[in-house]
Amino acid sequence: MSVIVIEKEDREEMEKILSNIEQDFLKLKRKPENEFITERLYRNIHSFKGIASLFNLFKIEQITSKLESILREVKEKRFKINNEILEALLNSVDMIKLLFYSIDLKKEKNKERKRWDVEPIIELLDRVVEEKEKFSLVKDTDKAFAGNGASQEEQIIAEILARFSSAKQYDEIINIKYSKLKEMISLSEQMMMQHKVLEDISSSLKSKAIKTIIENQKKIIQQLIHSLKDSSVQPVSSILTDLSANIWKLARYAGKEVELVIFGGEAELERYILAHIREPIIHIIRNSIDHGIEEPEERIKVGKPTKGIISVVITELPTRVDIAIEDDGRGIDWEKIREKAIENGLVNANVAANLTEKELKKFLFYPGFSTARKVTRISGRGIGLDVVKGKMDQIGGEVDVKTKKGRRTTVVLRIPRNRKII
Repeated sequence: MSVIVIEKEDREEMEKILSNIEQDFLKLKRKPENEFITERLYRNIHSFKGIASLFNLFKIEQITSKLESILREVKEKRFKINNEILEALLNSVDMIKLLFYSIDLKKEKNKERKRWDVEPIIELLDRVVEEKEKFSLVKDTDKAFAGNGASQEEQIIAEILARFSSAKQYDEIINIKYSKLKEMISLSEQMMMQHKVLEDISSSLKSKAIKTIIENQKKIIQQLIHSLKDSSVQPVSSILTDLSANIWKLARYAGKEVELVIFGGEAELERYILAHIREPIIHIIRNSIDHGIEEPEERIKVGKPTKGIISVVITELPTRVDIAIEDDGRGIDWEKIREKAIENGLVNANVAANLTEKELKKFLFYPGFSTARKVTRISGRGIGLDVVKGKMDQIGGEVDVKTKKGRRTTVVLRIPRNRKII
């Protein structure tokens, strides 16, 4: 049998299709009867199955074949997708991702890890077809990933966090050093200055041909400057678009319902700055999911809807862009901050008793400071806002925290428009 190697371009195409599949399943959750989304899902799954078959990825082909059959039945209106079925389908997508990202491209042939047993997932999807709307996931949630080493939660959260924190898109988008790009912008601006000198000289000449050439040259230089400056910036939304699916899944494994809402994502910042703020934004959102948003039962008790909302509001100002990340969770308990500061030896009890909220806020940015009762894989091992502050310091930015106990917490990142990496 001949060996077919997955080239970088093929892998990127597969990643794109897989991302579209995941996003469309989430859209289907909000609009389960949308035929357009169902049709697009069916086509993408069919395409992914075909590529998997081409590269001898047999386990992925098995799962996508089952997904394709289910989507075909949904298209033919043999049954409707409900939340239980959607959960099962997303579990199967999780398994596809585990298989896909475990492929070692350094080897000469494609090899899916033998340790991933896909039979439970296949059985799960078969049961969806058999039971249709009567399907219940409870029996199979853990079984589908059993026997694959780590627990389902550990495997999936590890994979989600790895994708969550990936910033490789910047390396792929910018194929030259940032300093070289800025140098080109500077040189083109100097070229425009020299052109103005030439323009002044030509004004004393009577030749229309020379004046026309100089005018055309001016337009070309202006277009060059504009294009170079455009290539150095990118919308803030570019680092947020892939978060919705990951947030929904992390919330799922934390036993919570969370929705991400983004406002003002068209605001632009230099790519180098975006690369530096992605990690802080992800860190804040993960903390919101893990410690900010309450469990559904707790939210019902305090009169909140079961679904928590994390909003990201981007505001453009003359010299900076503000990004406010807010969750409608339990807020910060300043008395707990006071107690933890005393416990950690950061301040003595007598002084702590008289500290204002503004003064207590400073402790949030101390290395390792956390009031979390337990360490989880989602928010990290006691890593606090000091990580966020460190990143913001590197770009000459600022971070602030606002909160109302029992109602909300807002973390505001104030980011300069111009590059100032320290």
